[in-house]
Amino acid sequence: MPGFEYSQIASAVAAFEAASIMVKYVGPATGEIKSSSGQSVVAEFTFENSRSTYFDAIVFVGGSGDDYAKKLKVGRLIHAVREAYMHLKAIGATGNAVKWLTSVCLPGDVEYQGGVTLSNGVVLAEDVGTGAEFAEKFIDGVSKHRVWDREVSHIAA
Repeated sequence: MPGFEYSQIASAVAAFEAASIMVKYVGPATGEIKSSSGQSVVAEFTFENSRSTYFDAIVFVGGSGDDYAKKLKVGRLIHAVREAYMHLKAIGATGNAVKWLTSVCLPGDVEYQGGVTLSNGVVLAEDVGTGAEFAEKFIDGVSKHRVWDREVSHIAA
């Protein structure tokens, strides 16, 4: 999403790539997506032409301000979280995407407790700091392929 916080994910992406995880970006359109600080990434997929099931894991990056948080309230994004959760995939969220994920997408299923929290196989960090702990927990989740002990029978996606 344009306006994302590049600093929340840059070091984690480096760690993912070092662990041979192929990083792909999804946005509202394909092509360049600018961060709030001017760096950019290139989206190869859009919210409309892809599903969470295309990917082994998914991370939602927060952005700057309340306006960014409002942009996250797109049906396709909410569905992507619920679908990935239902399919027992590793999920991560940073910055203000944490509150969105815990209160809008998966209320009652995932709880943020500060710092870098692992809750029901979802890695949450409002402030990722250096990103090392976030990346380590997320990579561990990806390495297990699925969150096998996650209860999902009540999720509608």
